[in-house]
Amino acid sequence: KMGRTPYLDLLRRGSRFVAEGSAVLLLLNRFDFDREGFTEIASIWSRRGVQGIAVLMDDDTFVAIEQVRRRREPAAMVEIVQFLEAFGYATFLVRAGEDLEKVFAAPGIPEAEVVA
Repeated sequence: KMGRTPYLDLLRRGSRFVAEGSAVLLLLNRFDFDREGFTEIASIWSRRGVQGIAVLMDDDTFVAIEQVRRRREPAAMVEIVQFLEAFGYATFLVRAGEDLEKVFAAPGIPEAEVVA
């Protein structure tokens, strides 16, 4: 059953190994995770002075269009970035074919994609 453990369960289990003042790197390709549960974990880390970095992989750009069941709304990406940034996490959005040096030069979503 490899790959079937919910992401938040992995974070909860690993949380005890996150030392005070350290950093965590989150790799996400799903944006529909339990935000309340994440808030609980992020709050614990925040009290320990843990810094967070999140890398969001835009799955829609990495698979053939025929395999995409339903394309993700751009507003959903903006929303998750804003959610993570509210915790002080530097958040990066990675898409297939993008220059990673540019992606990691500045966190967030390009302004052209931000929905008012």
